[in-house]
Parts: sequence; structure tokens; C-alpha cells
Amino acid sequence: MKHIVTLFKAAADDKDLYLETLQSANITCQIIPVIEFRYCNLDGLKEKLKTHENYSGLILSSPRCVMSLKQSLASDDLDPAWKNKHCFAVGPATEKLASKLFDLNPTGSEAGKGANLTPIIVKNLGTQKDLPLLMPASNLALDNISSALSKENITVDAPTVYETIPSPHLGENIVKSIDASHENILVFFSPSGANSALPFLEQNVLKTAKIISIGTTTADALTKLGVVLSGVCQQPTAGSLLELIKPLTHDEK
Repeated sequence: MKHIVTLFKAAADDKDLYLETLQSANITCQIIPVIEFRYCNLDGLKEKLKTHENYSGLILSSPRCVMSLKQSLASDDLDPAWKNKHCFAVGPATEKLASKLFDLNPTGSEAGKGANLTPIIVKNLGTQKDLPLLMPASNLALDNISSALSKENITVDAPTVYETIPSPHLGENIVKSIDASHENILVFFSPSGANSALPFLEQNVLKTAKIISIGTTTADALTKLGVVLSGVCQQPTAGSLLELIKPLTHDEK
């Protein structure tokens, strides 16, 4: 029986590395966009970026946070002074985009998630705790980083710069794309994506599919929703996902 991997994630702005990596390994794969993003409060973010002297650096928790900087600045350039400040990123995709768009050199991308980034931030800042860190955030962002850093007497300014909303065509796309007669491998990238998609998935699909989460935060959300997981991808990278999926497809004839 044919295995089909479905990635429940936001649509990529450019080529999707996860999709390309799995397809290059001869794994049939598709993306169902589960969430969309709407930028907000960009004028306020732009003003904060202009006052670099008020901050010790940046925390970028996702590629979308990097894009919020780009959207707020429009045709303006990021003040070069930010390049001389601390910059921290969650995940290699965020690091790559920050480097590409702003020539920044973020630290900590190997942490994989916000909770693991905190000790890296503490170590790098040392005694430089007088000024806050600027961390553009989603309306659904968990407060893990800010809370953990506050215990270390490090202040975080976390303005909401984009809203996460369900894709308006999600239900239609799931019905059209998920076939219960296949060996389905469903991959969820975020708690919001899981919350949006699960109500549209038939119970017989959920019972027979192999379900994977990207990261422990998404895994916790899926478990709370009653989903039995077949695997948790510890690192948010295409290569890590491929290594996790390979054994699940080895019995394909």
C-alpha cells in the first residue's frame, strides 16, 4: 500500500525545504496549508527598530518574526547598529532567513525550541542585562522565553506583530487530499495547526495514520487532544524529519 506524507504547516513563501527533501528521497509528499498569517502593529515595530539604543539585541523565534521586520521596514534598511548587538534565533530556517534578509548572524539556532534557547541567551548576555531584548511575536506565542528570562533578570519586549488564523480552505483541502485507503503519515508543525486541522480529519484516518509532531510543544498539544504519536522530531529541520519518516515507510512494497 502506498505511503503518503502530508505536512500540515503554513505555506512557504519560497520553495519548501521539507517537501523538497522528502520528495528527493522518493517519498510521496504533499502540503496542506493549515494556517495563514496577518501582520499587525508594524508601525510600532518600526519605531522600536529605529531606537536600537534602547535594546541589547533581538530574539527571532520563527521565520515569520523575521518577515515582520521586513514588512515593517518596507523599503527601508535595518539600521546597521543591530548587527553589532546580540541576535538569537530559534531553528536553522529562522537563522538562514535573518542572514539572507538582514545580514544578521544569529546565535542559538541549534536549540530547536524557545525553552532550549534561554540558557544560550543567558550565557551570551552575561552581565549585560540593563537593556531589554526585542522579540517580535505572534498573537498565539507562548510566554516560555520571556518567563524564563525574567527569572534571570532579563527583560523582553515582545510586541505582537502577526496574527495566526486558520486557512479558510482547510476543510476542503483535507477532504480532497487525504485518502483513508492509503498509508497516511501526518506531520504537524505547530499547536495552532493541529487545533485547526484535527476537527476536519475523519476518525478512521486518525486511527490508522502514523502521526508525527515537529518538536515537543506540538507533541504536547497533540497528546492533550487525544492523538497517539508515532514519533516526535526533536529538531525542526528537513533532514531530521526525513530520518524519522524513513523507518515508517520501509515496509512499502
